[in-house]
Order: sequence, then structure tokens, then C-alpha cells
Amino acid sequence: MREIWEWIIEERSMETKALFFDIDGTLVNQKGVFLDSAKRALKRARAKGHKLLLSTGRNFAQICPQLIDFGFDGYVCAAGAYVKCDGNLIYHETMKEEELKPLTDFFLAHDIMVGLQVEDGSYVTPRGLKQIREGFEKLGISRGNMDSVLGGVHVVDNFDRVKGVEKLFYNWADVTVDELADQTSDYFSVLPASFADVMDQYSGEITIRGITKARGMERALDYYGIDRENSVGFGDAFNDLEMMEYAGIGVAMGNARDEVKEAADYVTDHIDRDGIAKAVEKLGLA
Repeated sequence: MREIWEWIIEERSMETKALFFDIDGTLVNQKGVFLDSAKRALKRARAKGHKLLLSTGRNFAQICPQLIDFGFDGYVCAAGAYVKCDGNLIYHETMKEEELKPLTDFFLAHDIMVGLQVEDGSYVTPRGLKQIREGFEKLGISRGNMDSVLGGVHVVDNFDRVKGVEKLFYNWADVTVDELADQTSDYFSVLPASFADVMDQYSGEITIRGITKARGMERALDYYGIDRENSVGFGDAFNDLEMMEYAGIGVAMGNARDEVKEAADYVTDHIDRDGIAKAVEKLGLA
């Protein structure tokens, strides 16, 4: 990793940068708010010619209206399985059905809340929807943010007809993330939940192994013709680690997990204390 001050000096040039932002805990806080200070900073960065992209574990349907209305140049969704730039879908990877079914059968047999993410929403069982709403309410997650996370939710009795699955999420299992990873096919990667600050070690996300936010970033950068060194990744959770390491500069939020802060080049303030605006200003991006 380069010294951050060396990078800031180089930023004074007119080269276009690509800025990748995680959503939960980075752009949108636990109450579902996209701070005005962040909006102003991003608008100034765009005015300087930089590209603004979301890089999230959410599927495209889960991106909240306030972010869609803001108008980002690109979207890396489902932790890298779905990449859209300038309205063009440039990459989309979905899970093999023969690998997926044993996994969903395991969760249902053990009465573990599980959801399947596809491009146009998320699929859960009636009991699964009840479990996740009750759990989120106990954690104090606002109804607005809960509805955003569950964007485009479809309730089904079973998952037999669900196609095009990009990612799974599960909550309150009877095994830890590490224990589940040991029991899962090598086809998958198991990570702690994006809401790691309010969830526990029994909640997580499951992706196709090798599909990460960093891979999604790589495809978006290729599309725009921007060098990796001219990318900046902003994040706070475990699924942001690869993004931190891949980006020219990795920025961890002040509310980020310790592991993310250690991987970052720069740690900004807490999301609710204008962390995004301060980082954009510090790096000379606006």
C-alpha cells in the first residue's frame, strides 16, 4: 500500500478516480439515513469528474430509493455477483442449482431463517419473514431500513422454483459462521452479516467462492478504463475487506470492524459524524 499522502498529492492531478461506497454502515446508517453531508461531498466529487459507484452486498432491488434517486454511475451488487455501469449490465453470476439445494434444505430443516437474493428481490418463507422482522425489531433497526434491506421481498412456501440466486443471507443459526463454513461446500464462501455491529456470530452471508466486491470493482474499472491505483473503496464490514485491499486507497469508517480498519489505508470518522464527507475532503476528491 502506498503512503496516503503520496496518493493525495497525486490526486491533485486531473485523473478521473472511481469511488466505491458500501451502503450499510458506510453511506446509510442504522436508521436508514443517507446524510446530507455525504450527499454534498459526493456531488462535489462528481463535479470534479470522478465516477461514483455503490459496492454492496444488497441485490439491485434492495438499493433504497434515496440512493437510486441520487444517481450513481455504477452498481456492484450481491457482493460482486452483479455489476451494472451506466445502465448496462456488464456482469452477472448466479449459483448452481445443484450446489444451492442442499444448502437451503439444511437451513429449512434446522428452522434457520434464510433468504435468497436474486436480481429483482429476495425470497423467504412465511416463517422466515416473521423471524427476520422480529429479529430486526429487537436489534432496533428502523422499519424503513428494514423494508429497504428486504426490498422486493417475495414470500414462497419453498425455494424449489427460485432461479438466478446471487447470494444467501441467514440469521440466528444454531452454529457460528466459522462452524457453518467448515460444513459448507467449497463452492461457497461464508461471511459474517453486513450488519455485523448489531448482529451476532450466528448470522451471515453466503456467496459463490471467488465472487467478491473486489472482483466486481475490477470489472467496473475495466469498463470505465480507470486504473486500479485510481480507485477508492469506502467500507465498514467483513465483506468490504477485499475491497479495502484491492482499491488504490481503502477507507474504513470510524464505526468499522477492527479487521476492516487494520486493512484500510485511512480511517475516517463515524458515519454519523460526517465520516464520508471528511474522508472525501481529506483525500482531495472534492
